[in-house]
Amino acid sequence: MNEKHFSEKGQILVLMALVLVGLLGFTALAVDGGMIYADRRYMQSSADAASLAGAGVVAGVVEGLNMTSAQFECSPLVSGIADGYTAAISKAAANDFTIAKNNNLGTGEHNNGVDITCSATGEYVDVFVMLTRDTTTSFVQLFTGAPMRNTVSSVTRVKPGINAGDGSAIVSLSKDCQANADGVWISGDNETFLINGGIWSNSCVERNGNAKIDITGGGVNYYHTGYVTGISNPIPAPQPDYHPLTDVRLIPYPEDSCSKTDPYDDLKFNTIDPANDPRVIEPGNYNDWDFKVPVELKAGLYCIKGTVSMTASAWVVGPEQPGGNGDGVTIYYTGTSLTINGGADSTLAAPNGYEDPINPPPSGAIEDVLLYIPPGVVADVKINGGSNNVFAGTMYMPSSEVTVNGTSDSSSQTDMFVSIIANAVKINGTSYLNITYDPDRDYGMTSYLQVQK
Repeated sequence: MNEKHFSEKGQILVLMALVLVGLLGFTALAVDGGMIYADRRYMQSSADAASLAGAGVVAGVVEGLNMTSAQFECSPLVSGIADGYTAAISKAAANDFTIAKNNNLGTGEHNNGVDITCSATGEYVDVFVMLTRDTTTSFVQLFTGAPMRNTVSSVTRVKPGINAGDGSAIVSLSKDCQANADGVWISGDNETFLINGGIWSNSCVERNGNAKIDITGGGVNYYHTGYVTGISNPIPAPQPDYHPLTDVRLIPYPEDSCSKTDPYDDLKFNTIDPANDPRVIEPGNYNDWDFKVPVELKAGLYCIKGTVSMTASAWVVGPEQPGGNGDGVTIYYTGTSLTINGGADSTLAAPNGYEDPINPPPSGAIEDVLLYIPPGVVADVKINGGSNNVFAGTMYMPSSEVTVNGTSDSSSQTDMFVSIIANAVKINGTSYLNITYDPDRDYGMTSYLQVQK
């Protein structure tokens, strides 16, 4: 019987063909996949650039109008938004993408263009850009029969600038309310007038005893889980959000500037010769202040640690500011106890009138910032007014407690053109206070951009 032997010659050709097909597939995936990924990255960068270009133009208009969140409106921005469209379209064209205004962007087949929307209630302008393009591939279309299409999007949000007090003369940032410890507390026999600005508390507001408070041109706002007692006019308004400065470091730290000033770390003022009254102090770094006679502060930045204490007869006078404009002082404090006494006819004011960042206050002080105690520093702060004296500027001390007292003379009230921003604020004792909120003296942050996606 003859056996038949089938030849196995040629099998390697079949295996090689299969392997070549696999290799071709992997090559196609590597080559075309890389092209698709690179094209998508380029498209995303182009979308971001176009969105930022449009938003930058709108932000410039917002800034030019000096529009803050408290006065944000959409109608004055119509022409600025039109220019924003032009800028976004031009930037996309510079990167070889043709887009146009598309108010239905992101719906259905509307996936290429730019849409700019303004929200008066949300206090923002969004610049939305979508780009769509087919990527030219070498192999993939042989298997799919369809082009490889990429779609990317970018949204840049324009937020208006905010003032530190955000329209309020007194701000408590504490989120918890404990008896006489957090929030805003008004007690004793004082009479306080809040003018053009009211109260904002992240927790509670309480008026006790015979204390009187008169609020004109402002409101009483509190976070909706808190409460207000003793104030019915104006009607307190619960708010869905915390104060804008909560968990935000709005004001830049002046620490670098402090380290560059002349060192006075070992200098301590105790009893000063009355013959040198008033004593004139230059800006610089100081360890402790213990004044027992009137002291004059020259314009500039004062960086102080330790304890600041002044007796009832001692007070501080800063540079005079005729007409409300001029250079002034900023006190940067990192100690635990600070008491400021205002004497008769004294003035203690922050610089005002140097709003151009290219031309800051020449003394090194911070525009509109009178007192700065950085977040995390817990200090006991007391501000005691005297007859016919003036405090002006933002007092920013987000982790500290401040007690404010005016003069006992009802005919000579303490005038404060300030926004007091602290963890807790107390107004008590027998005092007469005029606290006027002046947005021009409230430290302001310029409009800014947020890339959403």
